[in-house]
Amino acid sequence: MNLELRSPFDLDYPSKYESSVRDGPVRCISFNKRGTMLAGGCSDGYCIVWDFQSMSVIRKMKCHVASITSVSWSRSGLCILSCGEDNKCVYWDLKKGTQKWIRFDSNVIMAQMHPKNNIIIIIIFIQL
Repeated sequence: MNLELRSPFDLDYPSKYESSVRDGPVRCISFNKRGTMLAGGCSDGYCIVWDFQSMSVIRKMKCHVASITSVSWSRSGLCILSCGEDNKCVYWDLKKGTQKWIRFDSNVIMAQMHPKNNIIIIIIFIQL
């Protein structure tokens, strides 16, 4: 079939609703590299990690005092970087349960780890 004649509305999309997560007021989500875990940043400052197959909570961490604006996984799937409206980024080591954080003078909109080297991060914030 000629691709130019195909309707743009004939795209593949899910045909049914399967499940939902109800563990918090989630504002942003991100899959790990393998797609086995899902991290969500909540408006109450919690970061929640789910096992995607069973939709069970693996970790629930209080890492911010305001809403989380983005979450990012490390390549190994052992660390998460979150940022929020409390002007900080938090780097979580899920295996050890430790955290490191960086504070800024304004709201952090987004933070992302480099896909191959998780000590390199990019941060977008509103400069006042």
